[in-house]
Amino acid sequence: MKASPAEPHGPSVCAVIVNHGDVSTARGALESLAASEGSAITVLVVDNNGRPDAAAALLAMVSDLSGAAEGKVNAEWTCYGGRGAIRDVQVAVLQHNDGYAAACNVGFLRAQQLRARYVWFLNNDIRVDTKACSLLAEFMDRHERAGLAGCTILTRERSRIECVGGARLGRWTLRCRFVTSSCDRIDYVSGAAMFARAAAVEHVGGLPDQYFLFFEDAAFSYRLLQAGYELAVVADAQATHLGGKTTGSRGAPWRRSALCTYYSSRNAIWFAREYRSALVTASVVASRAALCAVLLLGSPRNGIAASKGLFAGVAGRRGTRSLPVRV
Repeated sequence: MKASPAEPHGPSVCAVIVNHGDVSTARGALESLAASEGSAITVLVVDNNGRPDAAAALLAMVSDLSGAAEGKVNAEWTCYGGRGAIRDVQVAVLQHNDGYAAACNVGFLRAQQLRARYVWFLNNDIRVDTKACSLLAEFMDRHERAGLAGCTILTRERSRIECVGGARLGRWTLRCRFVTSSCDRIDYVSGAAMFARAAAVEHVGGLPDQYFLFFEDAAFSYRLLQAGYELAVVADAQATHLGGKTTGSRGAPWRRSALCTYYSSRNAIWFAREYRSALVTASVVASRAALCAVLLLGSPRNGIAASKGLFAGVAGRRGTRSLPVRV
């Protein structure tokens, strides 16, 4: 990506929203950020649709929300005015979809140019509470070893907790179990809302974009832990997650989209090979093979997707990183 001149005094927080799907979903995220308390936020919206009509709809929505475009920042980014707590909105339209983590890295590179201290990676179906940003920033200011922080995420109805910060991974299967108590330890911060120290993200080379979708948040968290940073949970900071609006990742395995099934199967094996022992990897392969057999009987389409993911994971076909690791 072509670099543009860095600003001498950048925002304390840049929020990166990856948009894929209905622009009204991203609008809700922007409106919740605009209602935030505390310092102004620069919002970086990365459009991952890869379709001209979708990009036009997104740009029209941002213009309606924030005012007419103020001009091109560079070849990739268009800048719009602010609203409420939003200092300004900058939009980048990608020509093709390289996955959630790769789009986050595009936003992070822009946040680097702006010299942001913190980068808040958000799903487009997240609605942040008014005090969430200030609480997270204040916590990170006080805890220099914290590289990544999560918040309390509520379900759409706000009637129950989806997770407090993130999740645990099963020792032998890598099955995800969301943590619902602030007293419990997390293995990784939920990718739906990750508040990161920009220097830490740079240190580990950004998010692992070879995962495309699923397990990228776990791998990102483990990268930071291996680099000596700590994971944190700020339970008083809250957000609401509409859940599965883009990927169809909610519900029982046979009800999920084939896309979700493929990547969750493949990436579980990739993650195990990179961060767990050979014995655990073999156990993960066996558990995923058993799931394939069950899905083939109950949902052939998802069974085929899971089987393809299993074979891709075992074959170990990998992508490349968007950012170099700093040593």
